[in-house]
Amino acid sequence: MVLKVLAIAPFYKFFVKDLTEAIAKHISNVEVFIHHNYLSELARFLPFPYFRHVEMYSKRNLVDLKNKPENVNVNVLSIFYFVPDGRKLRGSMREFLGSA
Repeated sequence: MVLKVLAIAPFYKFFVKDLTEAIAKHISNVEVFIHHNYLSELARFLPFPYFRHVEMYSKRNLVDLKNKPENVNVNVLSIFYFVPDGRKLRGSMREFLGSA
């Protein structure tokens, strides 16, 4: 019997990676889907404090492919949405945008 698993996660690091790799030993295929915002790649070029936080969501910080098993496929789905980390606007970002 062929067993396949689909994992949808915010990143492929830490416990998500460890759990996925542990499961991969016992099944034939694991597909992992991770969402990524294009704006997070621009964060390092923008001089506003809010964007230091957003850098955590860049591709290089979302996925760790070291020692990935052959039967694990990691797919990064890049989409564009204005608030790079999915949070509501607050603090320095509100000031930056000029809204009250």
